[in-house]
Amino acid sequence: MSHRDLKSARKWLPFAALPALPLGLLAVVGMNACSYGLHPHIILEGKPVDLERLASIRTGMSEEEVLNSIGMPLEIRQAEESSSVWRYYERARLRGCTVEFLGFIPVADSPVRRVEALVFLRNGTVDHVQLSETE
Repeated sequence: MSHRDLKSARKWLPFAALPALPLGLLAVVGMNACSYGLHPHIILEGKPVDLERLASIRTGMSEEEVLNSIGMPLEIRQAEESSSVWRYYERARLRGCTVEFLGFIPVADSPVRRVEALVFLRNGTVDHVQLSETE
């Protein structure tokens, strides 16, 4: 091989590997990439609880006003003859992304939130509200 042929081969050598480069890069990235799957707010347990509407519940509101504002409770417990406790409860996976390695191995998920609200009623009106929320 002459000096001129060697010089010519060196000039074209990087470009000869160019068509294989995207395929190799795609394979490496594909094996190490994560895929994202956006999922909706998913109720795992209980019924949906609207925190904004729940915050509007005030002492002295009637049962009807509570029902119109936040709907039927998950359960009603009779505490005494003239009082009851209405329980609103939701455990849900918040709207978000599921991160998956190679498109099928779950690595991370959106958080799970737990909301429990107890509305204490006495003589048909709200006595007080107890709210607990964890994430």
